[in-house]
Amino acid sequence: MSLVRNYRRWQALLGAALLVLAGSIAAQELGREEVGAMQRVIDAQLEAFARDDEQGAFAFASPGIQERFGTAATFAQMVREQYAVVYRPASRAFLRPVVEEGTVIFPVQLSDRDGRVWVALYTMQRVAGAWRIAGCQLVPASATAT
Repeated sequence: MSLVRNYRRWQALLGAALLVLAGSIAAQELGREEVGAMQRVIDAQLEAFARDDEQGAFAFASPGIQERFGTAATFAQMVREQYAVVYRPASRAFLRPVVEEGTVIFPVQLSDRDGRVWVALYTMQRVAGAWRIAGCQLVPASATAT
């Protein structure tokens, strides 16, 4: 039990550290158009999940993610089972993206149907001039939605 608790504590600390960095680093390195383009990609994937459009959601994943999961159905099943709040968020709020050693991390605050608040740390990758989602890590937030 204590290992799980410590792991969650470290996850929360990592998320908090990234959010602090968001205010100081990245936005100055990313133009408004780039930030908007990334936000539209994340938003479009969330909307595709909301419609149960597995192919549409899979299309916004990077080639590495697509190769790893092979099919849209396998990808969507993994998201439903391991990232339920991403598959069906009750609310979402885009935070400021962070650039860390050349990697763009775009945090999105999500709440689930039970009111728990999470921060989804999306790793973004430019592929042939377009932004794609190369990964996502969920960090529980300390607040609860009202």
